[in-house]
Amino acid sequence: MNNLIMAAIIGITKNKGWYVELHSIYYILMSDANLQLSLPLGMDLLPQPDINLALLTPRDIWVRLNQRLMLQLGEDRRLEYKRIDNIDFSDLARYYRAFSNTPDGGLLVFGATSKGIAVGCNNLPYATRNKLETFHTRMCPLARPEIKRFEVIIDGVSNFCIAIYIPYISRLVETNRDEAHIRYGDSIHQMSDEEKRDFRSTRQELSFEQEVAPYLFPGKGILLYNSGSYSRDPKAHYILKQKQDGRSSKEK
Repeated sequence: MNNLIMAAIIGITKNKGWYVELHSIYYILMSDANLQLSLPLGMDLLPQPDINLALLTPRDIWVRLNQRLMLQLGEDRRLEYKRIDNIDFSDLARYYRAFSNTPDGGLLVFGATSKGIAVGCNNLPYATRNKLETFHTRMCPLARPEIKRFEVIIDGVSNFCIAIYIPYISRLVETNRDEAHIRYGDSIHQMSDEEKRDFRSTRQELSFEQEVAPYLFPGKGILLYNSGSYSRDPKAHYILKQKQDGRSSKEK
């Protein structure tokens, strides 16, 4: 009887366009630890607002990511799945550079097949887990990854996947050999010299030779960068001069 009443309420509210409000009220009630509610229908049976998965940004996916969503999302410009066996960190740095150069960035998920089927990271050694979170500081220092773990269930056993969101940084990220990559579709493209010039010009990026150096002409002090502007610091120049002369402040 209770099931029939609840189903009738859901049907009425859905027809009236009130299903979002019902959905929100349920969440509010269930979040109160003092309320002991036992509703006859599971939350998964309540009508859900439709989400167009094709319009989600990589960060939207990263925030919402779970095992069920992985099965609905294939690899594309936004997303790449990775298994945990034989992780190639040099190749991984290439993905970091490509996603850093791609508008909206991109997402890497470790512990899944290319179809989004979770295989988990429980067997990933701790040393490799730590390296996943730190290797970019040496191999792609301009990248700004955000990393999280989320639970998946495999054969009835709790496991986890690792999701790494690499944001777009509006600045060309290259290797020490002047190689740059970008993500197109589900593949990585190496940018030509012309593409790199276009990238820089459309983002008003200065080349290394055009960037402001933090030094002035000898005797004029040192430029300090603060809040988007440079200022002189004669004291810093004096300290530097002391070191160059091999003298200490005590000798002064």
